[in-house]
Amino acid sequence: MNNAAHLTHRIQEQLGHEFYRVNNDGNGNPRYVIHFLAFANDYDEAREIANRLGFRVYRARHFGGGFVCQSYNIENDAERIIAARSLEVA
Repeated sequence: MNNAAHLTHRIQEQLGHEFYRVNNDGNGNPRYVIHFLAFANDYDEAREIANRLGFRVYRARHFGGGFVCQSYNIENDAERIIAARSLEVA
């Protein structure tokens, strides 16, 4: 996949994973997918955090273990993931 979403260098470095642009949803809203490791090392824990932030399991076969979100502000979503991870560690 070479359609990585652009994040500022600081956010990208803190997040440690890339968002990838996928097809729009049925209403034409942009969607992005990111690997579960961006949320937590354990899949079940990652799914819990992702669901709390509004992400859903991405079921496409070519991207295993990802979560998808609808977003017009991917920077904000990345910052929310970073904040949620720091809360889980504390």
